[in-house]
Amino acid sequence: MEQKQYDFIVVGGGMSGICAAIAAARHGAKTALVHDRPVLGGNASSEIRMHVCGADIHGSKPNARETGIIEELLLTNRYRNPQQSFSVQDYIFEEIVRKEQNLTLYLNTRVLDVSMEENRICSVTAVQ
Repeated sequence: MEQKQYDFIVVGGGMSGICAAIAAARHGAKTALVHDRPVLGGNASSEIRMHVCGADIHGSKPNARETGIIEELLLTNRYRNPQQSFSVQDYIFEEIVRKEQNLTLYLNTRVLDVSMEENRICSVTAVQ
């Protein structure tokens, strides 16, 4: 059994979890991203293969788009993965997360329990 200390823990490595973890790490928080699957992206991963639509709904709404970290992820994927392979996209998302300072990724790791003190989560218990 290992014990680790983090300022911020994100449980779930879908698109919003990836963005939340990167944002926290970039703001200086020692961050963990815990995901119970072998690849990041949630529904956008190679396991489900749902495209990330966002505000533009695949270009059907002019001038509507997502910005910030999600756009950074999608633009990197579009540049490095012109064939739009979901397996390559999995790799790109993982690579971006692993390169981020202050961010530790735990794949195939399931959170089983949380401990609370008043209204605050003080620890999580996970198994890999």
